[in-house]
Amino acid sequence: MLKNPNYRSQAEAMKEFCTANGITIDKVIKEIGGGLNFKRKKFITLLSQVMTGLVESIYVAHKDRLCRFAFDLVEQIATINGTKIIVANNDSLSPQQELVEDMMAII
Repeated sequence: MLKNPNYRSQAEAMKEFCTANGITIDKVIKEIGGGLNFKRKKFITLLSQVMTGLVESIYVAHKDRLCRFAFDLVEQIATINGTKIIVANNDSLSPQQELVEDMMAII
């Protein structure tokens, strides 16, 4: 199986982000799979842990690293259960840019 060449660098970049911001990392979760797939094993496990109050914070490089669609719903579930989701690279896109990226993800 071929691995995404950015797979390791994304995790390393997040470790550097956390270290630079004085954040202690308890666990790094890496999962190969598209943000369109809500049946990813590690994603489901993480969401279950959030809903049982076991996760204080989740740090992601981009929103779509967690889920491509319904990020606001996942964030609301986290908030209700006392978990913060911090997006390291929170570049805001225009609605047109978001639509193009979403369509490209589907294709």
